[in-house]
Amino acid sequence: MVPREFAVRFSCPNCSNTTIWRCERCRQFSRPYKCSKCDFEGP
Repeated sequence: MVPREFAVRFSCPNCSNTTIWRCERCRQFSRPYKCSKCDFEGP
């Protein structure tokens, strides 16, 4: 992420133990993310 870029922060939907950051472009293009604690993968 770069300064002044729109981003969102949320807890892992599966375990709630990890904070996940998603930049605007990642959300826009539905790029996958993975939780480092439980290996949950999201869109």
